[in-house]
Amino acid sequence: MTSPEKERLSVPRAAMQFKISLPMRFRIRGQKVWQDAWVDSMSAAEIIFQGDVVMEIGKALDIRIVLPQPGIGRQGGTIVSKAKVTESRPLSEKPRQACIVARLSTPRLLRFGPDSSSNERAFGGGKNRKRVETEKAHAKDQVTSA
Repeated sequence: MTSPEKERLSVPRAAMQFKISLPMRFRIRGQKVWQDAWVDSMSAAEIIFQGDVVMEIGKALDIRIVLPQPGIGRQGGTIVSKAKVTESRPLSEKPRQACIVARLSTPRLLRFGPDSSSNERAFGGGKNRKRVETEKAHAKDQVTSA
């Protein structure tokens, strides 16, 4: 094995965090109510986000993150995953919010185009069409204002 290969293998996957600011939704597995949150950063195996409450370590979550369309005529998508809370603490600068770290266990990227039917499937049916469109618009605003 060559030296560069050894270096590449020794870098932990979780170390490659991408700092992003996107809306997301999560729910405690087994519950029907989805909660809003904001992604601070994520990697292929971990997500750090701000939620409304400190969560119990080990709590199982379902997560959905809407990715903005990267340009005209290109597809956006939604990341869906199961996750487990590994860390959670209150934010000192925002008293009614918490910083939550969760390990992603089955992340998938669902791509969708401009038609809303595929957007609805990403969020569990037509009941959430307005929510999907609102989140897509908000995510797009975040990208253009950055």
